[in-house]
Amino acid sequence: MTRQQKEQEQEPFQDVRYLIEKIQKACPDGDCIFRGEPRKYKKISSGIYRFPEDLGVKRDNDFRPMDMERMYVKGVKDRGHYSPGASNVEILTDLRYHGGPTNLIGFSRDMLMALFFACNGEPGEDGRLIILSTKGIRTLTEIDYDRDRTDIALLAPARTQHSRARVDVQSSVFVYAPRGVIDEDNGARIEIISPELKTECRDYLRLYHNIHEQTVYNDLIGYIENEKTHRKAMVFFSQGLAKGRRSDGEGISSRALRPGVSNPMNCPDDFIGWMQLKPDDTDAFFPCTDDEETRKRYAKAVEDFNKALHIRPDFADALFYRSKARLAVGKPQEAVADFDKAIRLAPDNAGAWLGRGIAKGQLGRYEDAAWLA
Repeated sequence: MTRQQKEQEQEPFQDVRYLIEKIQKACPDGDCIFRGEPRKYKKISSGIYRFPEDLGVKRDNDFRPMDMERMYVKGVKDRGHYSPGASNVEILTDLRYHGGPTNLIGFSRDMLMALFFACNGEPGEDGRLIILSTKGIRTLTEIDYDRDRTDIALLAPARTQHSRARVDVQSSVFVYAPRGVIDEDNGARIEIISPELKTECRDYLRLYHNIHEQTVYNDLIGYIENEKTHRKAMVFFSQGLAKGRRSDGEGISSRALRPGVSNPMNCPDDFIGWMQLKPDDTDAFFPCTDDEETRKRYAKAVEDFNKALHIRPDFADALFYRSKARLAVGKPQEAVADFDKAIRLAPDNAGAWLGRGIAKGQLGRYEDAAWLA
């Protein structure tokens, strides 16, 4: 049996399901919390602990993350951003979710949510999922900077006006580590997630659990934070769109459909899907071109979309426009594969349904021609 045949016989997402079972076995009593990181850091650490490293400053034994955090909290209070009675936990929660430096290490009580964070970003790098048993770990209700502690503790985030949406959807819990790190003797276990498995995990989480960027980063600050991870992909995507435009502004999204490009009766499901979503829309039509300059321009656009998708494999817009560019230069088989994934990611994209129908129509004609030859 060939390797391809073996892969076809496997159940979908078999490797993801095996990973989830392995994680569940690591905490059979359900007393664990989870943290996902898209790459392997040297330590399980807080943002403030990593400050010196990020700034190119050598960290020595006198570095105290708690001192830096106390200064940030005091600065927020002194500027009157919170009422005098606001707790340190409220301020720390908002700082943590709005990109501010804290000594909190974010975990989730939801294993699948942590798995998303382990797979979100850093393509080509191993991600990791950290499993920490909460047995024997004390719980705090407030941070007292006048007490000198060294042991880690659990801290429930405050459900503030600015952060409650993220706290709830991410099932958040913080680990407060006075030294900024969780040591190996705290009993943390780590599962490594390969770059290939990252993409499969994200598809699985979206399809079966509705866990994806739109649901996880469910507020404006979260959206901005998440997009920072994918800015390079956005640059390549915009370059691809620009290469597809002609001097008259028409391009990959041109509405002109060359007669006879496909027969709707060959693929009724796709055309029905398009008509149900956009019964009066013709904007999604685009040409299959024989112009050599246009083909070259579209081919270069595909290269940029490839780069964007390497960084962000589930970039629905990049998949959609790459499929249109591929179809326009006469590569319907590759276009169908892209349209398939674009529809899985964004089933309400009428243009993707239409494009897949056109691509299947073209593919049918080319296969017939090959058979006749």
